[in-house]
Amino acid sequence: MMEFIKSLPTLSNLFVIWVLLYLWLRFRTYKFQRFVLITGSIFLLICTTSYVPKLIVTNIEKHYSVLDPQALDQNKAYFIHVLGAGYNQNSDLPALTQLGSTSLSRLNEGIRVFRLLDKPILVTSAYSKYGLESQASVTRKAAIELGVSSQHIRMLENPSTTLQEAQAFKSRFGTSAQVIIATDAMHMSRAMDIYLDLGYEPIAAPTNFQVHFGPKAYNGLSMPSYQSFQLSNRIFRTVLKHGYYLVFRKRR
Repeated sequence: MMEFIKSLPTLSNLFVIWVLLYLWLRFRTYKFQRFVLITGSIFLLICTTSYVPKLIVTNIEKHYSVLDPQALDQNKAYFIHVLGAGYNQNSDLPALTQLGSTSLSRLNEGIRVFRLLDKPILVTSAYSKYGLESQASVTRKAAIELGVSSQHIRMLENPSTTLQEAQAFKSRFGTSAQVIIATDAMHMSRAMDIYLDLGYEPIAAPTNFQVHFGPKAYNGLSMPSYQSFQLSNRIFRTVLKHGYYLVFRKRR
């Protein structure tokens, strides 16, 4: 039930409410109905074209630069926490294939950092909501498939949210551990805030960047597209979750 409730806040549902509101106002207040139609149409156009969504995502993702592990103190031990992001369990497939694209991107970044440090520990986390093999376990197996020794991997198999992952890390390793967070660039600000609130000085290892502005990149006028709407929805969810944490979680 909670998973269903958490899935409700999306731009798609917001626009459904907008349409219902417009229809409800159709035979009531003409001026307000026109206002709802115009503002909703403009907002829909902004969300389905690339310029504004890409601009917002770029501003979010540039908060933390790509980590250069060789610039870190190699005499320290580092715990690289690869945050969970979903998987589809199928024991007939390699663990790497079971991970979702976002989880795989986070694991790749964690292993990249792992291989450039002298004293690394890879930490995998996240539960299974169906009571099956946990995502932490599947990610651990995937890391081993990519050449990481099992002796250098630790698991946190019970967390279901980013906050719980950080709390489980604290319970297991204490606040003296130097943690490197491997997660999406868009997700990094919230993850860093959570670890800071728990008493850490975390190091960001962002990955899975949604916008790539190379020499030939273009972000001008474009036709409406589902890809742009998906990006806008991701912005909406990211800002909503971070805002929820800042307003409610930090008060506890």
